[in-house]
Amino acid sequence: MAQASSSWKERGAHGRSPLPNSGGSQAAALHLHKLKYNSPWKDSRGDISLILSEFAEFNKVLLGSGSQAAPRDPEPSEAAAPAPGPPCPRPASYEDLVADLCASLRVKLERVVKEACARTFLFHLVETADESFFLRTKNLLRKGGHAEMEPQRFCQAFPRENDTLLVIIRNEDIASHLHQIPALLRLKRLPGVLFAGVDSPEDVLHHTYQELFRAGGFVVSDGRILDSVSLVQLKEIVRILEKLNASGRWKWLLHYREIKKLKEDVRVDSTACKKNLILKSYQSANILELLHYHECDSRPSTKAEHLQCLLTLQIQRVHARFAVFLTGTSPPGFASPS
Repeated sequence: MAQASSSWKERGAHGRSPLPNSGGSQAAALHLHKLKYNSPWKDSRGDISLILSEFAEFNKVLLGSGSQAAPRDPEPSEAAAPAPGPPCPRPASYEDLVADLCASLRVKLERVVKEACARTFLFHLVETADESFFLRTKNLLRKGGHAEMEPQRFCQAFPRENDTLLVIIRNEDIASHLHQIPALLRLKRLPGVLFAGVDSPEDVLHHTYQELFRAGGFVVSDGRILDSVSLVQLKEIVRILEKLNASGRWKWLLHYREIKKLKEDVRVDSTACKKNLILKSYQSANILELLHYHECDSRPSTKAEHLQCLLTLQIQRVHARFAVFLTGTSPPGFASPS
């Protein structure tokens, strides 16, 4: 559990400052805006898409030319006119253009594949046992010209924009070891860091791995946020999440217990009624999600139970890059990342 603290550093980094009764929207904006993640790292898939788009556009031109040359039905006054001769054969230049385009497409695709295979990167393998699987994976990557590097060293080296670190973990180890990756929060903040879940040593070189922590994230609150925030603060939180969606899917995950208490307060509190309407509108916009009833909802959760719930949600949403714990207080166990 101590090794999982790197994930909890995320929540501490963005949920440390208390939410005041007034003017807290600016503080919330300051913390939540740090969650934005823009990756400048580009792969070769965009090149392939561009090539295929060019081919599709050229095909439309050919089809359009054929439709314009289609014969029309003769008018009644033209019935006595002599029958037209046989249609002219399609110019050979069309066939030459298609052949040239196909050859060019094949050459470009081959070049893209070669460039992708030739691109070297740094890697870190999460080893969970003394097995031949890990030794074989390292040997394959080293033979391909890729170099091993520890995550802490990569973070301290101030990586350049084009530097790439691939953190590799077996898919079967994700549930129990994903949050034990060293310097996990710092790695997530670096756009040049990718995370891969593999089933076999060849998955990395064949590009058949599962990409983890791809983009975006989710927010989980401590159960007291809906009571303590003002209407202005609540609107600011959901609006920030709405803006963050431009660079990846973000959601606020609300526990059943939180919503149940809010609905009970609606009967006697006009402010609670307005909060409920705000949450409903953003739920329909797919920015807010209500979690199914689970163990956390049976009683007030302790710090350890909050941690376990958040880790479980991260495993269930393994493509979300960030997991953020939103609280109106600063729990002592949620230290800022070093």
